Amino acid sequence: MRVVADSQRVEVAPGRSATVVLQVLNTADVIDAVGVNVSGIPVESVSVTPQRLQLSPNAAGKTTIGVVVPSSFTSGRHRLLVEVVSQHMASPPQCLDIDLDVAARPGLRLRARPNVVPARFAVELVNGGNVALDATLSAHDSDRAMRARFTPQRRRVEPGGVAPAVMAVRGRRMITGAEVDRSLTVEVQAAPVTAAVDAPVVEGQGWCGGSDRY
Repeated sequence: MRVVADSQRVEVAPGRSATVVLQVLNTADVIDAVGVNVSGIPVESVSVTPQRLQLSPNAAGKTTIGVVVPSSFTSGRHRLLVEVVSQHMASPPQCLDIDLDVAARPGLRLRARPNVVPARFAVELVNGGNVALDATLSAHDSDRAMRARFTPQRRRVEPGGVAPAVMAVRGRRMITGAEVDRSLTVEVQAAPVTAAVDAPVVEGQGWCGGSDRY
C-alpha cells in the first residue's frame, strides 16, 4: 500500500474547517479495504469520507479527511498523525504527518462583580480566544477626581481562562457639600504572550505499528 497526501501543511482559523485528500494505492494482490485514523486533534473534530475505501489489486482511490478546528483550539502548529490501516492486513499500516497551522484569535473581555466593600471592586479578565494574553489594567475619570489601583495590575490570561483582580478607588476628600456620584472608566490593554510554546509533536515512526482502529 502506498499513500500520498495532497498537502503536508494546512492553515486554518479557529472555528473553521480544512480538508486533506489522501491518494491510496493497493499494491497487494488481493482486494482490500482501508481505514484512516487521525491523532493530534479531538476525535469529534475529525471526519473521514469514505470511512472504508475498497480497492482491487493495483487500484487507487481517494479518501478525504475533514478537520473542524474548535474555536478555543490553541494557536500555533500542531502535528497530526494520519494512519492508514489495511482491513485484511494485506499491507503494513502507513503513516503520514500533517502540520495543522491554527491562526491566533485574541478575544479578551472585562467583567465586573458587585462590590462588597466600599471603594473596592472585583474585576475579571476573560480570555475567549485561543492565544495566551498579557493584560494590563488601568482606570480614569473625566475630571481626574479619583485614583484607582489594581492588585495585580498586570495579569497573564490563558486561552479559555479567567484572571481576577481587585480595584481600589480613592477620591478627593470633600470638606463641604453633598455627595457626588462619579463614574470611572476601566480599560485593559492586552498583547499575545511572546514566548510561545510549541505543540507536542508525535512522531509517526513507532506509533504506526499495526493498529486496527477505524
